[in-house]
Amino acid sequence: MRGTIKKSGIFTRAYRRGRKYVGKYSVLYVLSGKPDEESVYGITVTKKRGGAVTRNRIRRVLREAYRQNAGDIVTGKYIVITARDAARDAKSYDAARDMRAGFGALGILKK
Repeated sequence: MRGTIKKSGIFTRAYRRGRKYVGKYSVLYVLSGKPDEESVYGITVTKKRGGAVTRNRIRRVLREAYRQNAGDIVTGKYIVITARDAARDAKSYDAARDMRAGFGALGILKK
């Protein structure tokens, strides 16, 4: 549950072939991986969202939102989280609620 995506090719495949959910604070892309491995995630925040301090704050908020939901996600998924403009002023609990709705819509929450 704590693994992160390190290779840019996985990000690209998730953008092109993954299922997508557009939420208020983030866009979620989910790509199937090996079913017996734990799910891994990656967060992207573009320069359009602000300077380095702002981008790092957004990244921290989204990382915490993912952490709050990580225990309920099925195994074997690559999850890419891309920040939206509203994430600049988001609190982690609001982002977590929005992210959970996205995970439910994508069908990757444990039953």
